[in-house]
Amino acid sequence: MAEVTSALGSSIAIDGRPVRVTAFRVRPVARSVELELTLAEGRQRIVRRLAQALGLKVEWLHRVAYGPVRLGRLPEGKYRRLAGGEIQAIERLHGAA
Repeated sequence: MAEVTSALGSSIAIDGRPVRVTAFRVRPVARSVELELTLAEGRQRIVRRLAQALGLKVEWLHRVAYGPVRLGRLPEGKYRRLAGGEIQAIERLHGAA
C-alpha cells in the first residue's frame, strides 16, 4: 500500500504524457487495495492504464462524477437529463459547445 501511495504522489507518464492525478485515497481492503482517484483529464482507458503502470489489476471500476456533475445512484447503462446548472458548470470548464 505504501508503494502505491508513493507512486501516486509522484509523476506517472502514460504515452509520454504525465497523468494529472489531482487527489487520491488508498485504502486496504482484505488482501487488496481500493483506490479513489480524481483526475484532471480523461484520456482513453486512463484509469486502467494507470493501474497497469502501477502493477495493479483492476477488478472493479466505477465513475462517480464527470467534472462537477455527480452521478449519484444512476444505474449502470442508464442516463438522465442534465439540470441547467450542471450544463453551465460543464461549459465553464470546457467552453460552450
